[in-house]
Amino acid sequence: MAVGGTSSWSSLRVPAGQTLYTAQYEVEAYVCRLGISERLGAYFAMDAVPSWVVARFVPESFAAGTADEQWYPFLRVIPMGWSWAMWFAQQVHREAHVRAGVALDRILIDGRPAPLLTSSEPIAMPYCDNGNIIGTAKEQVEKTVEAVMAELRAMRLKLQDVTGAVAATESLGVFVDGTAGIVRPTWRRLSKVVAACEYMSRRPKVTSKQVERLVGHITYIALLHRPLLSLLNYVYGFIRRG
Repeated sequence: MAVGGTSSWSSLRVPAGQTLYTAQYEVEAYVCRLGISERLGAYFAMDAVPSWVVARFVPESFAAGTADEQWYPFLRVIPMGWSWAMWFAQQVHREAHVRAGVALDRILIDGRPAPLLTSSEPIAMPYCDNGNIIGTAKEQVEKTVEAVMAELRAMRLKLQDVTGAVAATESLGVFVDGTAGIVRPTWRRLSKVVAACEYMSRRPKVTSKQVERLVGHITYIALLHRPLLSLLNYVYGFIRRG
């Protein structure tokens, strides 16, 4: 799935003497606000309920002459646990950017070369319910984020944690210093991982699942500097052996 994440931040190259600005927002209860058709919703139906339940709690849905029927409630929004939920959420978010005038080649995606910041045209990094508009021209960043948020509101999505274009910010567990040109894990995230690694250094008795969970957090941080991933080579052997 084409998304931007941790490593996307470290792939950015800011021209010398310029400052990187980031404007952010978050879509409130995002996945739960994405409606689906009745045809698709039928795949996420619950067990049958008797008619008296419908008549009591949803009287406007109850019709005369249906007293002996079974009713099957189903979801009208994307279920959080569905394996395709993230894909649909990302597609909708990306579509809002396209409608706002953001070119597809200006959307930051992991595993692809980052768009250049040599022009005033901003870069976008939508990630599920989180949005980042990035660029070296502060006014253009703010103009673009307003256009994207307008499209999201037109889709009847509510926004929260909106920030204007700033030089220092946190996003997806990463601290971005646009003045110094530095990206690093947030101290909160890093301190927890360091504390867990210090505990592991005492060689306690742990399961492979516990180690796997810690390795996941380490991997997230190491993606900012991919050569660090080589440190985990022998750990994966222990995890695979269970």
